[in-house]
Amino acid sequence: MMVTMFHRCVLALSVLVLLFAPARADQESDVRAVIESQLNAFAADQGDVAYAQAAPIVKQAFPTAEHFMAMVRGGYRPVYRNTSREFQKMELDGLGRPSMRVLLTAEDGKRYEAFYAMEKQGDGSWKIAGCVILPLAAQEV
Repeated sequence: MMVTMFHRCVLALSVLVLLFAPARADQESDVRAVIESQLNAFAADQGDVAYAQAAPIVKQAFPTAEHFMAMVRGGYRPVYRNTSREFQKMELDGLGRPSMRVLLTAEDGKRYEAFYAMEKQGDGSWKIAGCVILPLAAQEV
């Protein structure tokens, strides 16, 4: 009886994983696309496009694309200008909100980790709610 109950639980969990795996893959793809869009916009100095990827909480702090771009240029140089990027697997925080870690190589060759916090909007789209960058220990590329 215990073995049967155990097998039922394993089967039920397997079905749940199979049902939600495609949704998570789609979510990860959508989140990555938003981050890539913003990084590409920074590289092309398209402030309005980069600003469009920011969540409302970011836009409250930086009410115009010009203010936002000034903040990024001044405090997030490896995000603003980088020579390479490597997207890591998306993670979920304790509340189920996605975050994405991106490894960046800055123009000076130093490597950084950028942690992007994402926020789902009412229309189902994703926006960037914040980004933290940290230098990696092995610096030179």
